[in-house]
Amino acid sequence: MFQRIDDVPLKKNNNVAEPSMKLEITSLNPSTTVVRIAEDNLDVGNDKDFRIQLKPILEANQMVLIDMQALKFIDSTGLASLLHCMRTMASKHGTLRLFGMSETIQALFELVRMNRIFEMYPSQEAALEDLTQTDT
Repeated sequence: MFQRIDDVPLKKNNNVAEPSMKLEITSLNPSTTVVRIAEDNLDVGNDKDFRIQLKPILEANQMVLIDMQALKFIDSTGLASLLHCMRTMASKHGTLRLFGMSETIQALFELVRMNRIFEMYPSQEAALEDLTQTDT
C-alpha cells in the first residue's frame, strides 16, 4: 500500500512513512558527497522521491558523485531527474559526476547522447582522481 505525501509515493511501515527510493549517502568532506543509488531502477515510480532526497544534498555540496553501480534500468523520467540534478549543480557552479554505470546504462546514455552532457567515470576513484588533477 502507498501513502502520498507531497505527491511522493511512500511505503508504509509501522505507521511510519519511508522513502520509496533507497539512497546511501557518504560525505567525503564538507563540500563533496557520494550518493549511491541502491535500487535496480530509476524510473517514473521513484523519480520524484529521488529528486526530493537529492535536493538538500545538491544544495549543501559543491561536488556530488552519483554511484550508479546497482542501477539496471533507467527510463526517460530517470534521465530527466539526473538532468535536473546537473542543472541544479551548474546553477551554483558546482559539479555533478556519474560513475559505475553498467554497460547497458552506459549504452543508453550514448544512444541518447547524454554522455556528451554528463561527466561519466568507470569508478569513484577515477572521478576523484580526475578532480585532483583538475584542481592542481
